[in-house]
Amino acid sequence: MSGHRQIRYKTAKVQNDLGCLDEFSRSICIRNEVRIYIPNIFSPNGDGKHDQFKITHLGVNILRWAVYDRNGAQCFVSHDGDTIWDGQFNGKRVVEGVYVVVIEYFNPNNGKQEIFKGDLTVIR
Repeated sequence: MSGHRQIRYKTAKVQNDLGCLDEFSRSICIRNEVRIYIPNIFSPNGDGKHDQFKITHLGVNILRWAVYDRNGAQCFVSHDGDTIWDGQFNGKRVVEGVYVVVIEYFNPNNGKQEIFKGDLTVIR
């Protein structure tokens, strides 16, 4: 078994009304929960509310994530799932609009690299 799976063995003993006793064991494979969440709106306007964009992830290793504008131009990229984006590209604030977030991650439950995509609306 690969990744963060856990194998547990459970044993049950049963006895019928006549006193016959039986025992059996089963192995149970428990998969870790895998979650990725991105906010769908982001307002990097300096008011102290929702000024930073951050991925929330559980049970996965983020390999790379990027933000693309409506024309497909990359506005931001990171190889760290805990990196925070401030809504800037080349030192300038990005314009309001809808962006696409693409997250490449390793899923320990199946041992594969997978992609998560979501929309992000930037408002000021």
